Amino acid sequence: MKFSVTFIFSLCFSLVLSGQFVQAELGADYVNQHFYNLETQESTIIDSESWDLAFTAYGFQDAGVSINEAAGLQGTALELYLAEGMDFDQDIAEENLEEIIYNGDQSWDAGAFNNLANPMNPFDYGWGTYNPGTMSVDGTQVFVIKLRDGSYKKFMIESLVVSTYNLRYADLDGSNEQTASFDKMMFPNDDVVFFSFDTNGIVSLVDHSWDLLFTRYASPVPDVDGTLVDYIISGVLLAPGIEAAELRDVEPTTVELADYEDAFTSQIDLIGYDWKEFDMAEFTWKVFENLSYFVKTKSGDVYHLIFIDFEGSSTGIITFMQTTVGSTSTEDFTTTHDLSLFPNPNNGVFQLDLGDSFEAGFNSLEIYNNIGQRLFVSDASNVASPIFTVNSDLEAGNYMLVLSGDAGNIVQRFIVK
Repeated sequence: MKFSVTFIFSLCFSLVLSGQFVQAELGADYVNQHFYNLETQESTIIDSESWDLAFTAYGFQDAGVSINEAAGLQGTALELYLAEGMDFDQDIAEENLEEIIYNGDQSWDAGAFNNLANPMNPFDYGWGTYNPGTMSVDGTQVFVIKLRDGSYKKFMIESLVVSTYNLRYADLDGSNEQTASFDKMMFPNDDVVFFSFDTNGIVSLVDHSWDLLFTRYASPVPDVDGTLVDYIISGVLLAPGIEAAELRDVEPTTVELADYEDAFTSQIDLIGYDWKEFDMAEFTWKVFENLSYFVKTKSGDVYHLIFIDFEGSSTGIITFMQTTVGSTSTEDFTTTHDLSLFPNPNNGVFQLDLGDSFEAGFNSLEIYNNIGQRLFVSDASNVASPIFTVNSDLEAGNYMLVLSGDAGNIVQRFIVK
């Protein structure tokens, strides 16, 4: 049901000291995307057609590539297809294209181009395979992208060499071929960088960090028979590193953060679109009562979001109440203490020098591969010196070492050759 006037009044009264109304604007017919920072309340509104592909850029091992699924009601969404078994130099026929490939709903690492990856193979990124010998991801798949003007381009990510992407695309018959390259490490303040075919390069769209993206995106939605059908809907996506907890069927003014500390997830569509529904009888959008969200930023600050109104395609305005409720942050050793891992790359045997961090104390040393599988764990509570040796016996690849203590974690990425 939609929030009643009485409910909104009581909600405002209870949150008047710390909460504020915020409006995210998608525009009439949903032609815009709205990037929002919870702490500063900074907003950037861009045309949904400002970018075409999104590349993750928050680490050495990430290689997530997503397609921009946003489209206004009067526009055309980009479409992605796999040219299965085809080489880039071969001509591709439109009639041979089959199912559209959509972005995943778990993380920015699982974009449409990554959906073909074998989850049991840590070297498989979907669009390409990691080569330990060259420490690069070599492209193995040819895709076809239908642009918004209805034309088709065959497209390939030829390689990711250390941190530099090399792209290649052309018309389906091979004409009008273009290439593009960019180093994701040139964008140290961005977790995601955006590529445009119009400019044949990275486009600068948001000049501040953002936590939430209000946009149109594809999601499986039940049809009248209950069958899930991919459909472009309006909703909210979490930025990389942001977590949220859904508080469904709970009176929003009574929720306590302590009751939901284990409910947070980084699933990017956790908020998504289903905080609202269209009432066919009254022919209007209604926002659900007894539904709200906790959202945790990278710094550990937690905000309570309660959606108040959705105006639909007439304006695209989403209204919500934002309240700061607390912080779960702990000391960040990665910025306040020293840590050295050497040599890097190595053969699985390396030394750690904790420096000042040694005084803080740790109880666990863990190593994860690039799909989050824990491959090594050791008790670190009895380490007697700030400099010690780790013999991990790992195969060639990219890994993340995590030292855990009561006050926080140290995270260090490294490569085994």
